[in-house]
Amino acid sequence: MSPLTIFEPNLEHALAVCRERIGRRKSHLVAVSEQLESPLRRNMFAVCYAAMRVLDDVVDEDYVVEADRSREATEAYIDRWRQQAEEAANGTFQIGEDVIECDIFFALNAYAGASEIGATPWHHLGAAMRTDVARSGIEDWGSFETYCRGASIAPAEVFLYILSCRLDGERASASSLPRPTVYYAKDLALFCYLVHILRDLAKDARRDKNLIVVPRSVLDDVGLDDGGLIAAIEARDSAALQPLADILIERASVHRRRGETRMREISGELSPNSNAALAGLIRRYVETFDVMSADYDGHLRTTNWGLGVDSASPD
Repeated sequence: MSPLTIFEPNLEHALAVCRERIGRRKSHLVAVSEQLESPLRRNMFAVCYAAMRVLDDVVDEDYVVEADRSREATEAYIDRWRQQAEEAANGTFQIGEDVIECDIFFALNAYAGASEIGATPWHHLGAAMRTDVARSGIEDWGSFETYCRGASIAPAEVFLYILSCRLDGERASASSLPRPTVYYAKDLALFCYLVHILRDLAKDARRDKNLIVVPRSVLDDVGLDDGGLIAAIEARDSAALQPLADILIERASVHRRRGETRMREISGELSPNSNAALAGLIRRYVETFDVMSADYDGHLRTTNWGLGVDSASPD
């Protein structure tokens, strides 16, 4: 395939589309990205995150919650999204009649295609969304981490690349890290995702049981199934939920310790501004986690058991 011609007016329009997309939902990650000093890093984040949001919104909102799409149509959308994302990551995306979100993938091609992010994160994210659509559930911690390779680790991998990469000219970038980016991203991502689960457990359970991303083996260990978990939330039975919270808190604590070690390892590879952005993001999760660890019942009451004001989503 011949390279896609990048005309700057078209790219500016595409960037505006990406910024509008990521501004639709409150997010710790978006707020932190706005603090990046480099316009290139801000643009890279906007296009990469917009491409991820496109897929997540279709699966979580249109399919799981609203049921506006059939399983077949959603799986076809995921496969098309993954093909386009991998092409854009390799700089080979082409505009055609059957493309989805043309502006966003045009921008992704311009920035990710000039980077060393590669196709792997996009492949894993698509695979995780396939799991959501199949509604096959997550049986144990091993399958949880397999799912998280796409659902949380892949986005963190891309974000850390953006923070740490060497910038070369108008759009080009290259990795500056001594080890693969996923090595540094994994535990930070798992910690943040477990905080997300703990924080939004009641809200997600009320919206749709398929939004509950807790291993079935863990629910079995605490004497709950999906129905029992939802019943406990509706009954505001914090005693029934506390054993589950304890397990998730302990698991998150392990990843927090490992993630903090990785942050120390990577700090010398980041600029002061990128270090501050990463530290600021993790601090928001840590503060939320510490509150929930100290008093999970209090957290549930503060959020009115999932019926309170929607909080910023730590994507």
